[in-house]
This record gives sequence, C-alpha cells and structure tokens, in this order.
Amino acid sequence: MRDDPGTRGHSAHQAHELLSFHLDNLPLAVIEWDSDFRITRWSRHAETLFGWPAEAVIGLHHRDFAFVHPDDAESVAKVVQQLLLGTAPQHVSTNRNLTREGVVVECEWHNSIQLDDRGHVASVLSVVHDITECREIERYHQYQLDLSRNSEARWRRLFAEAATGIVKADTQGRFLYANRAFCDMLGYSEEALRSTDFLTLTHPDDRQANLDKLGSLLAGDANGFIIEKRMLDRSGKVLWCRNSVSAQRDMHGSILSLVAVIEDITAQREAEARQQSLAQRLTRSLENMSDAFFLLDEDWNFSYLNHQAECVLERSADELLGRNVWEEFPEARESEAWTCYHAAAGFGEAKHFTFFYGPLAQWFDVNAYPVEEGLAVYFRTVTEKKRLEAQLQEAQRMEAIGHLTGGMAHDFNNLLTVIMGNADLLCEALANDVRLSPLARAVAESAQRGADLTQRLLAFARRQALDPQATDINRLIRGLTELLRRTLGEQVEMSFHLGQDLWSADIDPFQLESAILNLSINARDAMPNGGYLTIETRNVSLSSHYADGHLELAPGDYVCIAVSDTGTGIQEAIRSRVFEPFFTTKEKGKGTGLGLSMVFGFLKQSAGHVNLYSAEGEGTTIKLYLPRIRQAAAEPRVAPHEETNLTGRETLLVVEDDIAVREYVVAQLEAAGYGARQAKDGPGALAILAADTAIDLLFTDVMMPGGMTGRELAIAALKRKPDLKVIYTSGYTENAIVHNGRLDEGVRFLGKPYRPVALLKKIRETLDED
Repeated sequence: MRDDPGTRGHSAHQAHELLSFHLDNLPLAVIEWDSDFRITRWSRHAETLFGWPAEAVIGLHHRDFAFVHPDDAESVAKVVQQLLLGTAPQHVSTNRNLTREGVVVECEWHNSIQLDDRGHVASVLSVVHDITECREIERYHQYQLDLSRNSEARWRRLFAEAATGIVKADTQGRFLYANRAFCDMLGYSEEALRSTDFLTLTHPDDRQANLDKLGSLLAGDANGFIIEKRMLDRSGKVLWCRNSVSAQRDMHGSILSLVAVIEDITAQREAEARQQSLAQRLTRSLENMSDAFFLLDEDWNFSYLNHQAECVLERSADELLGRNVWEEFPEARESEAWTCYHAAAGFGEAKHFTFFYGPLAQWFDVNAYPVEEGLAVYFRTVTEKKRLEAQLQEAQRMEAIGHLTGGMAHDFNNLLTVIMGNADLLCEALANDVRLSPLARAVAESAQRGADLTQRLLAFARRQALDPQATDINRLIRGLTELLRRTLGEQVEMSFHLGQDLWSADIDPFQLESAILNLSINARDAMPNGGYLTIETRNVSLSSHYADGHLELAPGDYVCIAVSDTGTGIQEAIRSRVFEPFFTTKEKGKGTGLGLSMVFGFLKQSAGHVNLYSAEGEGTTIKLYLPRIRQAAAEPRVAPHEETNLTGRETLLVVEDDIAVREYVVAQLEAAGYGARQAKDGPGALAILAADTAIDLLFTDVMMPGGMTGRELAIAALKRKPDLKVIYTSGYTENAIVHNGRLDEGVRFLGKPYRPVALLKKIRETLDED
C-alpha cells in the first residue's frame, strides 16, 4: 500500500501497534511481503483460511511455500513479477490455493505495492477474500440455468442459506431475487427490494462510479467487476459494501441478468479510518510541538521532518527527504552526534547529549531514540540557554571578585586615608626641609598610587559609586583635548571626528574622562615610535541580533566613542583576555594590567558596552557604547574661583569603627576649629545624639560592625533631629547608599581614601547648603 502523504515518515510505536491490531482483526486474510517477496505479516484470518500458523511461514519466499495450486503457479508468478517491477501498483487476481490439509480454496487477491522514498518497491500488501463459496454458488447457478426449471427451488435454497449477501437483478439493476443475508444486511424484506433497484440503495456520491462499471459490463468490455461503495439501509444508515458483480448469459452470449455477491466491509473501513485518523493526529502533534523532530531510516536517510526541524536546520523537507544525514550535514561527522547516533542505533539505547554545530552557529540539546525503522531524533536549540549560563558564570565570577575586592578595599582604604592624610601634613610641615621634604612627597605619591590601584579594582568589580548625568560627549572630549596633547607628547598626532547632532549620554563624566585618558595612554604605549590617535563619536542603534551576541547588552540607542591607534596591534591569541584584571602585554613594571579592566567594569556598571577590534601590526580600535538619555546635557561643573573657607565652629559627630581613621579625622576637624564628638558604631552614636542636641553634622562610615550600617544610623538620627546634615564615607559602599552602581539621590558622599583638604571642603560645603 502506498503511504498517505499526510502520514509520510510517521513511525510512532503506538500507531504501528494500532495498525497491526486492525490488520489482524480484519474479517479478511492479510499477508504482507517484502521486496524479495518473502512473507513479513500473516494475519490471524490468514492462519484460519490456509491452516498454517504465522511462525511457520514468516520469512518464507513465495516459491518455497506450496499453497498455490500447480495449475495456477505460472499465472501467479507473472503477477508477482509485475508487482515487483512496479508495473501493476494495484492488482486484483483470482486463483486457486491449497490449505495445509491440501484442500483447494478459490481466493480473490487484492494486491497493492508500497514504494520507498527512492520510488522502489518496499513491500506488497495482499488482502485475500475466500470466494470458494461464491464461486460454487456462481457455478451452481450456471449449472442450474442449463437444467430445467424444476431445479429452481434447489438453487434458491442454496442461495438462501449462504452467509454472504447474494442478489439477482436485471440489466437495469432492478432486484429479481435477494437472499436472507442481504435482506438482513439492509433491513428490507425480499418483497420490498423487488420494488426498488441497486442505484436507489447506493449512496448518491457513489452512484456515478457504479453506473460507469455497469456500463462497461453491459457493453461487453468486462465479464464482471468489483466495486466498494456505500449503500443505505432501511433506516438511512450508511454501510460500506464490497460488490462482486458478474453477468449471466444465454447460449448466444446475451446478458440475461446480473448476480452480485455483497459483503459488508463497514467494520474494515471504520478500522482503516480510525488508523488514518490516529496517524493524522500523531502527525499534527509532531508538526505542532515546539521540539524539532526527524526520522532516519536504517541507511541514515531522512524519512520525515516536522516543520520545526525545517526551521532549525534551515533546510526544507523536500531538500532532505531520502538524503543521507551525514552527506547533507558533513560537519556533524566530527561532532558528538555521530558517536551518539551510532550508539543509539547499534545498542538500542536512548541517548541524550548536547553539542555545538558550527555551520549553523547553534548549540543543540538532542534526544535520540532507536525505533523499528531506524532512529527518531528530538532536538532543540539551546544557544540562548548557553549564553545565559555564560552570563551567570560571568556574573558569579564578578560577584566573587567584587566581594574579594570590596573587603580588601575597605581595609586598604582605611589605611590609605591615614597614610595620605598624614603624608600631606608632613609635606606641608617639611616643605622647607631639603632632606625630608622629598621623602614625605614620595610617601604621599605612593599612597596616591595605592588609592588609584584600589579604585581601579573597584571599577572592574563594578563597586565604585557612580554619579551619572546627562552628558554632552562632544563637549567633554573638547575639554580633554589639551590634557591629551600634553599627556601623549609630540610623537603622537591626534585627530578628532565628532559626530553631528550627537545624543546625550547617561554617564558619570568624571569616570568617562578617566577612561578616555586611560585608553589614550595605552594607545601611546602601543606606538613607541609615534603614530596617529583618532577619537570619533557618533550615534548608533544596536539591534537585538547584535545584543544577543554580547553579555549584558540591551538593544537600543547608544553614543559610540571610538579610540583608534596605528600601533603594534594585539595578537589574536590574547585578544579575549585584554579586559581581564592584572593581564598586561607591557614589560614588567610598566603596567598594572588594570587600565582596560577598569574601563570594562565602568562601562558595564553604566549599562554600556565596550568592544575591541585589532589586527597585529595594524593598530587597535576600542569602541565605548554609552547609553542614550533623552534629556539635555547638564552644564559642566565649574570650581569656584575664590578659596573655600575650610574652618568652622559647628559641632560634628564622627562615627568610624577604625580607631586610627577616627582619631585622624577628629584631629583634622579640631585643628580647623570644629567641635568633634566620636563613636565607634551606630548604637554609640545614637546615645551621643540623645545626650547632645547641639550636633550639626553626622560624618559616618557606611559599613560598620554591630549590625547597623551608616545608612540605618542616619535614618534613626534624622528622626530625632530632622535638620541634621549627613555625610557618608566608605572605601567600599556595597548596597547601603549605592544601587545599580549609582549613588542614591540626595546622598552626600566622600570616598576613602581622602586628603585633609577634601575632607574639610566636603564638611564646609555640606554645612553651608540650604
């Protein structure tokens, strides 16, 4: 049988079992042969009809199985040859067969071939109807015609007792006789049938086909015909019937009447319809499921692909059906797919695996199941999942570095606060001492380098406190021009290409200036014999497709700054590592390896993006993508011309758990004329505030022991004294006053380490604010 196109490639085990069940329960013998005409299926009714059990005949060649009458062997061999050559895809034949006990039975064979995807004969399905009784009846009927009318009664008794419906009609199809089996089949009496005809009882949609067959018979083009059609019983119910019609002729060959043997095949048709419906439902399920699915036969050829498989593989079913998977996707031979598919097929075990297929640039999660026809493969793309896993791993790595850096920065910045502060005081006190003044300046400069190093670590770990604002990037770069020229020297020629109508960027301008200066210095170091440095700006819109390929990048509008040099370039083998902390290509002692990592961390913390393009010997371009903000850029901050008064007479409360830092701050405040109170933690500070109502400003560390942060202390203090001014300080802010990398609105913050002048300026500015 040729497969229905709607079920092509379907191999679900359940459907196969259901089909076998229906074939075994058909009221007819069903035999299936392979392409060598060996028996592969022998139904229960075949066992009943011929007497041989299935286990005795499965695998036998038709020549080795003597159940064809010797007189019919030659004609049967011709039929087999026609079927195997495909010249008779549907063939009906009648021949004599022998049962296991040697009894001759006459059978009507309905043969149909099934082709494989190459158009070759894959199998032959034979449905066998025992017509011995019908033939005996027909012969007996012919015999009775030759006898006298006195034998009519005996002929009628034989027909009446037959289990199959038998009728006699004139050449117009009007009923002349109907046996009891046919009357019971349609619910009519024989008398009622004589007043009607075959065409009236035939379903309207099948009448024309019946007329065409009858016309050929009456025209002498055939001796009889078989037709399967729908008939209507007395209640109007539709029955499927197989009608075997033959003509009764007189001695001159003229047709006297028509005899039809009629079999109710409604159950068979319903079983076929259920099987087809099940196959269609399974096919729809395969087509509508989210997983891609395909079937491979024993030769690794595609026999079915659902729509999702076509989409994922970027190939249509027409291109792939009947083709070898390893030839159509040759790169898969080098992947885990080859090993797992062969293991599943060879050992009959399901395999689950994940692999990357380069030509499609996709990761696949695959389940392969061995089936009777070959291999069933369910798969889906997990590229996005892999990308998210990489993001999670990166985030976890950054979190680990952040915790490590934060803990180190907190303690280190406390030390640097004291060192830098006292170094500045020593520099001022020893300004006129030729011998000691250089030593004091060396201490101060070393402390500053330590502070810069700590700040860069915090920048990479995205733990610095940013103050982003709407920024005019072109104006910021113009303001850096002179500083860049002085820093880079005369060997580096600079050019600027600033885009027109540039959007405002949401960025911390001071950190951005530091990043641009850092990149420019790196570019200078990559051009030891001089060269060209180009800084460009332009508006860009990043698509979802581009954003999906980069960690933590959202699609949208950005302002792009490109810093390009004509230096030595970066080797391909190390390009992926240039943003790692402490990785540097410079000579030992020439770099910390934190410059690019600081830029990377700053951009990521600012919801931006950084990308590097380089060719060895041809230079490097680093592009910074700054998130767009739809508001006018803020005016740049301008320092006041007059010197700020750094003294005062107000009373301040200093809260700091590090005793060295606390005593240093108190000493600086008292030297500037302020009254100073001090506490080591939040509860101690609240006790002082309750006892002394004259305190004007709270200067508190953010992170302190004892379970109360500086933020929590300030909230409690402001409930008691709403007009109290608050300044936070910390070397590592965590999340108390900084969220998403930004200082909370209205927060006054002085980052550690700080110098005495910065401390006193912040105190004075805060006290003088309305």
